[in-house]
Amino acid sequence: TLQEQDLIRFAEELNLNVPAFTSCLSSGKFSDEGAEDGQAGFEAGVRGTPTFFLNGYRIPGAIPEDVLDGLIQRLMQS
Repeated sequence: TLQEQDLIRFAEELNLNVPAFTSCLSSGKFSDEGAEDGQAGFEAGVRGTPTFFLNGYRIPGAIPEDVLDGLIQRLMQS
């Protein structure tokens, strides 16, 4: 499970504004929204990240960029 210190470390690695991130995180301002998004994903069959949805098909796991681009191009042509 992710702990608060893990999230702060990720924020540092991403060069985010860490004080603003930490303040937002500790405020809990978006915790309900995050829980709702997590539940919606679970109900849609998401069990991990990344998960892609293309034309109603759920594709769990990483997809190489060239493969994903090819899939999108084919879907756009049909």
